[in-house]
Amino acid sequence: MRAAIRRIVNQVLAELESHEDVDFFREVAIRIRAELYCWWVDAPRSDVDFVIGIADRIGLIFIHEEGHGDAITDVYGELFPSIDDLISRRRARPGDDILSRLLATQDEGGSRSSAAIRRSSRWRSRRACGMPRGS
Repeated sequence: MRAAIRRIVNQVLAELESHEDVDFFREVAIRIRAELYCWWVDAPRSDVDFVIGIADRIGLIFIHEEGHGDAITDVYGELFPSIDDLISRRRARPGDDILSRLLATQDEGGSRSSAAIRRSSRWRSRRACGMPRGS
């Protein structure tokens, strides 16, 4: 894993080499986190910007300001179909990635559908927002 992290960090830094001003948090730290996530689940690198956008909007949960409810709800409308697609691809063609390993472990203990995985995740997210389970 260290070699992969080193490769990702070097790649991100190389892409920014010609920039005079860099927002370190946004262009380095956040990008590395998204690149690492994509590597973990064997998602294409083209998904990095999507992952960054999703993470930004999910992060609104922790701001505790009014007016973010629709954005938070909407992001899950984008996130869950993406997760379903990724789960389906990994179940059809397991790889050497964390998601494939998690699915294999989960299936050994009794297979769960993508919908069951999403329902469980949605319930936890609603709890984090202080929303009741049935809403």
